[in-house]
Amino acid sequence: MNKLYLLALLPIVAGCQSTAPVASTQIEHINPPTMIDTSAMGYSQVVTATGGKLIFLAGQGPTNPNEKSAKDLRGQARQAVDNILTGLKEAGAGPEHLVYLRINVVDYNPRMMLDLAPEIGRLKGADTPPPASVFIGVDSLILPTTKIEIEAIAAL
Repeated sequence: MNKLYLLALLPIVAGCQSTAPVASTQIEHINPPTMIDTSAMGYSQVVTATGGKLIFLAGQGPTNPNEKSAKDLRGQARQAVDNILTGLKEAGAGPEHLVYLRINVVDYNPRMMLDLAPEIGRLKGADTPPPASVFIGVDSLILPTTKIEIEAIAAL
């Protein structure tokens, strides 16, 4: 391993955090007229973020701080969303700052939206358009009982 690479990892390994000041991010949600307007479906076709700070949230599953998890899809989605909201808050952001969601669902089918929509809807800011999003049907996730995992990117 080369020395430069090790030096780049040193702040991560040592637990250091950089808090250099950043400019405010401008977020623009775009649904081009030549594409279907998906805002009513809970996502934007295109989101741009200029300047500022980007926040990347690792895939959040249905486990709470006590390492407990609901058995049903809606309960798991509720906890995954709670985890995303907690991560955003800790980073100084809220759902209005989300620019992208990747929602992985085991054995996904469109009927699952009845369970997922109310919970995923909590990831939309009150007065902001929804983030760009994708639902991906997967065979499995980290644990055999995990039915959903949500990744997120936000911009401040």
